[in-house]
Formats: sequence, structure tokens, C-alpha cells
Amino acid sequence: MFDAEECVKCGRTVFPKRMVCPHCGGTDFNRKMLSGAGKIISFTNVTNPPSGERPYHLVLVEFEEGEGVRVFGQSEADGEEPEEGMDVTPIFRILRKEADGGIIHYSYKFAKAEKTEAEKKEGGLK
Repeated sequence: MFDAEECVKCGRTVFPKRMVCPHCGGTDFNRKMLSGAGKIISFTNVTNPPSGERPYHLVLVEFEEGEGVRVFGQSEADGEEPEEGMDVTPIFRILRKEADGGIIHYSYKFAKAEKTEAEKKEGGLK
């Protein structure tokens, strides 16, 4: 879902793409796709958003792949309060619409990850 790079020199994941590795200064990269799945490490509530928008949660997510790779995004929680440590996955959604037939802005938002059947059974045993 996310197009990142892996530095040939130090092996660290770089996202978003850059010309120079911020960790070692390397300039050679291999393409690396990230699923975008991760955990919320922090969040805030935006209670006074720009005109015409509803309040929303802004989350900081650390990806499962790539040590220290983090990204901000809106939560698609539908009234549910995000929690630190919550597993999330990216979804493609309308971010906002400009008035009267204006531009529609699309982007990713993060939704609570669904548990697999095995995880549901394991959770019931504890």
C-alpha cells in the first residue's frame, strides 16, 4: 500500500522516498512495499477542524515493517476513541470535499484492524 525504499548501505527503511538516506547518507535504494499495518503510538482529538469539517482523531502510526517508520493520518473510528497500541490498517477514503462541486480530496485513513479467527479464539482463552 505504501511505496518505500530500503537503503542499500545501512538496510533501514526510508519513507517517504528521499534522495539521501537520513540514517547513513547512502544514495542507493531498493524499492520496498509496506502494507501500512501498524500500531497507534499516539493520537489527538481535533475538536476545532477547518470550516465545514467534523471533529476527528489524528493518529501517529508506527508501521509493522521498517524500524521506526511512522506516519500521521486520520482515524476512521466512527465515534470510537483510538487507543495507544491499537492495531490499525490503512483504508482509502474521502478526506474532505470542497463546497459546490469542488475538488474531492482522497487519502488514507487508519481503521481498527480486524482480528483473525485464531486471534479471536486465543483472546477468549485468557
